[in-house]
Amino acid sequence: MIRVSERKEAEKLLYTDVAMVLIDPYYGENKEHESGVSIDDMYSEGMSFFTELIESEINLPIYFIEFEKIFSVVDKNSLYQRGMAGIVPVNPLAPETVERQIDQILEEIFMEEKSREFAKRGYVLDFNTAQILSSDEKRLFIQYHDLKKRMAVDMDSQSAIMKDAQRPTTKFSEVIGAENAKTELAWFTEFLKNPKKYSMEGRRLPKGVLLYGPPGTGKTMLARAMAGESDVAFLETSATQFMNSYVGKSEENIRRLFRTARKYAPAIIFIDEIDAIAKERTGDTTSQHTESMLNTLLTEMDGFRENVKEPVFVLAATNYDLDGSVSGKKRRIDPALLRRFDNRIYVDLPNEEERKQYLELKLNQKGKNKISEDIISNLAARTTGQSIAILQNVIELAMRNAAKAGTELSGERLLDALEEYNYGEKKTWEQGYYESVAIHESGHAYAAWCAGEKPSYVTIVSRGNFGGYMQHENSENKPNYSREDLLGKIRTSLAGRAAEKVFFGREASLNTGASSDLRSATDMAMRVIATYGMDEENLVCLSPEQILNTTLAKEFIERTNRLLKEQMKETENLICSGREKVEALAKKLLEQNHLTQNEIQDIFDET
Repeated sequence: MIRVSERKEAEKLLYTDVAMVLIDPYYGENKEHESGVSIDDMYSEGMSFFTELIESEINLPIYFIEFEKIFSVVDKNSLYQRGMAGIVPVNPLAPETVERQIDQILEEIFMEEKSREFAKRGYVLDFNTAQILSSDEKRLFIQYHDLKKRMAVDMDSQSAIMKDAQRPTTKFSEVIGAENAKTELAWFTEFLKNPKKYSMEGRRLPKGVLLYGPPGTGKTMLARAMAGESDVAFLETSATQFMNSYVGKSEENIRRLFRTARKYAPAIIFIDEIDAIAKERTGDTTSQHTESMLNTLLTEMDGFRENVKEPVFVLAATNYDLDGSVSGKKRRIDPALLRRFDNRIYVDLPNEEERKQYLELKLNQKGKNKISEDIISNLAARTTGQSIAILQNVIELAMRNAAKAGTELSGERLLDALEEYNYGEKKTWEQGYYESVAIHESGHAYAAWCAGEKPSYVTIVSRGNFGGYMQHENSENKPNYSREDLLGKIRTSLAGRAAEKVFFGREASLNTGASSDLRSATDMAMRVIATYGMDEENLVCLSPEQILNTTLAKEFIERTNRLLKEQMKETENLICSGREKVEALAKKLLEQNHLTQNEIQDIFDET
């Protein structure tokens, strides 16, 4: 028990884990004012603090100390009506009785709190009893045994409330990436753990957060991590589960979910795919049903501040890009709903380092930590723009393929799984075709290397609509490109045909295999001239599509072709000067079908 004599000290203690408050109503009494007929009319520091507490929604049990002055019946009734929990009389002749009374009150408060917590998790206590007669046969004892807890939630709550075994145990430390989202959600987690602290500090109590961003970035995992960190009731659903063809049933589904959350509060409601019912209202008769559901959701969210001590927090998620800054397209979530959320957090795709962390984590969890650092780094570098969910699918595919073949998971299996996941099954052709592809792809890799890149992967395995490919170095952290950078990319695109010409002759090089390379080179050359203002004769900045619809089309096409012919000539000279390196790389490709960044680098360094 802590005794304080200053209001400020008492207010600070309320931020801590306080079980009850004892107030002397006569402390700091101002005797210059008339006391009136009731204790309510008295001016004192004690009564002022009492008034402050009951108006602040702190919801702590408040007891009054009855010391020298005995409360009248009128005073007691008044204080009980205002929210007093009880009176602790102090006997000056036996002051030790006060401590016993307080201990008893604290024990009752503890038992009530545990009982509420037990009930909020949907449990009841089962037990058996036995009657035991005392030896003198004058007393009968009731013995309780076989105590067990069991779930006993009502019908409304059965589908929403999770058992302890089902409750999320995920922590923020287990979520890879999304650092901004984790930091923000951690703040709200602290609120759920100690809502009265935020109330006493005068902060506006939060209602919820909207998570948005590409699919597979971990929005659901973030929600489950918040539940795991806060250890509160977690109700997980999707907006589509609200929908019902019967009139009024969808709205009732929403109300039932929020009723359950309030019953077991503090709680988190997680609504995935909220855009299914949250599109901007237009008044169109075809969308009246959805708009009615949205109105119900808005009404329920407005009722969250009923109990500060037992808050309900809404987490919602959508895969749509709300402001169009990433995809260029906006999905109009109703402004009224957006205002209900305290923050909208964009959950981005993982960067290279985060992808590497995830791969290491998952492979270690599965006991496959013998995969080399080179393979893991290569996979991380080559999966720019891919989500955590896709990386998980690649690992699972590699493990299935290894199980089918009756072998252990290996780095080769992982590399092959990434190729299969992205581009499909392998195709088989005759040997002469692979020799041509090996020279073609080696030409690409050598030109990229000469342009200052470190190609991350090259393969001659045929999948989908291509015979092989060279993957550029990961450039997600490169902010911009110079003219020479772009010319290097043009030469890299042209290097496949240039290599075939140098090694097999002009006629053999004129095949359809370079069509996509030529389209890429043409698009880049047109942008150098028309879009990026890198041409000495022109500073007009227009897209290729805009130019091709004007009278300038012929002029710009001719200038683009001149640039391409100049770069092709340079590329052929480049291949001739590096013939040995190209040939060495092609030979290695024919031996093992694909090469990683470090393997490519080793061949160029050694040749």
